[in-house]
Amino acid sequence: CQSFPQPGHRLQFVEFILDLLDDFRVRLLQILQTERDQPLSDRSIGILNTVDFFMSAMREWNEVPFYVQMTFYRKQVHGPPSSPDLVGPSGSSSGAKGEGKLQEGLFDAEIGLYTRLRDDVLSGLHQRVLGELKRQAKPYLNERWFAMLPHSSLVPPTLSPSAVSLLSALQTQLSDLHRRLNPPLFTTTLKTLAKSLEAHLLYDLVM
Repeated sequence: CQSFPQPGHRLQFVEFILDLLDDFRVRLLQILQTERDQPLSDRSIGILNTVDFFMSAMREWNEVPFYVQMTFYRKQVHGPPSSPDLVGPSGSSSGAKGEGKLQEGLFDAEIGLYTRLRDDVLSGLHQRVLGELKRQAKPYLNERWFAMLPHSSLVPPTLSPSAVSLLSALQTQLSDLHRRLNPPLFTTTLKTLAKSLEAHLLYDLVM
């Protein structure tokens, strides 16, 4: 970056990087359109991990002195940018919390767009996995609980076959996701699935 002696040349370099990041995001969106019904495919998972990596990288770039300097210079040239009305992968705009606030970092706008892309892909993945787990949970939910013998010293507590099947499916799904997803994405997915599955079992089994 120091090869550019003039601030204007450095700003052009920065604008080029921002354009590249946005073009790359659009290309990922185009690829995802062909994978819309396959959120667990290798390509979808690969794109999800890639988006998460670029988001982390851009957050780090926001702290690099050169980009901090270019953020200030860019504001002097173009004026302080406002948060854009971000458009999700489906093409519909949605108001984000904090929309309208001034962007502080050079890459904040792109981080916001990448975040929406990541969340859209994650939502499809969560729905697919949760749908499979709900299917596996049906026999467990239909157990004749009132006909089961109470636990005692003669009848030790055991899992029913339907419960074993559900837990086995859960273990398989989580092991697969743990192997394929970046650690932060897996943590997010684990929390979301746990909360959704808990609500499903509580509502359908207890309530």
